Amino acid sequence: MKEPDKHQLAAFEEFVGQFRAETDRAAVILGAAKLDYLLFQLVDRVLIPNHGKEDDLLDDNRPLSSFSARISLSYRLGKIDASFAKALHLIRKIRNDFAHKIPDARLDLSPHRDRVRELVALIRNKEMLNKIQKAYFEDKQGPSSEFYAAVTMMVARLDTLFAQTSTIDSKNACSIYPPDRKKHSAKQTLSSQ
Repeated sequence: MKEPDKHQLAAFEEFVGQFRAETDRAAVILGAAKLDYLLFQLVDRVLIPNHGKEDDLLDDNRPLSSFSARISLSYRLGKIDASFAKALHLIRKIRNDFAHKIPDARLDLSPHRDRVRELVALIRNKEMLNKIQKAYFEDKQGPSSEFYAAVTMMVARLDTLFAQTSTIDSKNACSIYPPDRKKHSAKQTLSSQ
């Protein structure tokens, strides 16, 4: 497994520093935006590069421009498992609620508290989650602490996944003519001359 480089670690520490200083409302929006951006980077790296000025898949108002679409595609490409996808969708739902409902935008209130519990239940490595809570979020309590730690853990995992991901190999892409057909046609053309 490839270790994170200095720049990746510095960017992670900067994100966590900004993230932990936020209110629940701002942290939910910032955390979801960071996860969405990491999924964008991951999908962009996996797909064959677009050489045009506009990306007909990833740009705004395109099929893969939403957080939801990127979560689903990352899962369908086998880059994240079903639990990771479900956790990301829970964060997306919390973000949507916080972005559209001004009153009661706190993680310790229902339905957000219940979604945070569901999110934490999806994380298999509770020891790592607890370490992150103690290292970065001791000043937070209850669902807030759990949410911040879960998002931080997911950001770290996606950062690592991105560093280890390469572009799809297009060498085996299907062409109009089968490879043998091309050789045969070239031979026929040369022998008929």
